[in-house]
Amino acid sequence: FARANGRATCTDIDECASNKPCHTNATCLNTEGSFSCTCKRSFSGNGTWCEDVDECAAPGTCHPWASCTNLPGDYSCSCWQGFEGDGFSCQDVDECTLSNTTCPPISVCINSAGSYVCSCLNGTVAQNDTCMPPSPLCTPACHLYGLCHPSPTGHQCVCDIGFEGDGLTCSDIDECQENVCPANETECVNKPGSFSCVCREGYIQNGTSCTDVDECETGEEECSEFAQCVNTMGSHLCFCLSGFTGDGKNCSDIDECQTLNGGCHPIASCANVVGSFSCSCPFGTMGSGFECQDMDECAENSMLPNNCSAHALCLNTEGSYSCACTEGYHGNGFTCEDVDECLEPSVCGANMTCQNVPGAYICNCILGLAYDHGTCVTEEGCANAS
Repeated sequence: FARANGRATCTDIDECASNKPCHTNATCLNTEGSFSCTCKRSFSGNGTWCEDVDECAAPGTCHPWASCTNLPGDYSCSCWQGFEGDGFSCQDVDECTLSNTTCPPISVCINSAGSYVCSCLNGTVAQNDTCMPPSPLCTPACHLYGLCHPSPTGHQCVCDIGFEGDGLTCSDIDECQENVCPANETECVNKPGSFSCVCREGYIQNGTSCTDVDECETGEEECSEFAQCVNTMGSHLCFCLSGFTGDGKNCSDIDECQTLNGGCHPIASCANVVGSFSCSCPFGTMGSGFECQDMDECAENSMLPNNCSAHALCLNTEGSYSCACTEGYHGNGFTCEDVDECLEPSVCGANMTCQNVPGAYICNCILGLAYDHGTCVTEEGCANAS
């Protein structure tokens, strides 16, 4: 702690900011009245003294086929020559498969962990990085693909494995004629004195066997965007989706509306869309489009109410309706006005007055007369009539 002149209080001293008491590779933590030092990751010590931890000294830090390089506060792993990977996982490089070898003619490449070896064939021996026939013991000399073997009479020529003949003349045996490779997924490739089984198109090498390539998953297929890809052994098929036609690689939309109205109801509208179609019933009808039923606009509480006048009769028709003004009114049915019958001459009889009412009219006898069987007479006349 520290206390300023004339003050009664003490303040904490941040040793980490002033003295830097910890090691360069340590972290300093100030505490009340003190501090602590902690070595950083990959370093060990008491904090005031830190030394690098050699991770490479611990077994299994890197892959068994990798080299470990210690670095200050870290380390790195790198696969050995002949292997590939990130150093934590290393796989052998098959130089023989990659044709990345320097094997001479008349030899075979044999892969080994991290490297490869070249083995001379047909009785030849390695000399100065090439394969040469051995010193002749047979007379006449054996064929290039022949071997000189000891015999009861000295030496004789015999053809090497994979060849046939008398040793002086040797011809390659085509092992592929005997169907030596597994069927379907492999094909046989004949070589001088040997053969190999390679995966057919549509298969991939998986160790010593061939596995089908799912072109639908790898994106190697050539199907249309409107097609479904179906994987098969060694190949794949393309089928146009419903609503499209074509060979699967090329698919075009089918206009279903061109044939029988697409199966829609005869009065429905068919609308073609990409890969499908839709049916819609016309105004005044209802249904799915494949089935359409007339809506009775004249019915009470109809889902599609009519616009007839209150003084008109509604007549339902197929997909529509009509309106007719009732007796005593005239108009187009949607608008109906009262007919003033009193404007017509002789609507009422003699000695009568006409009174127009909505949808009808009333004939009244003039004052002083009484109605009697369709005519207006005096009250004396009514008495005589009775």
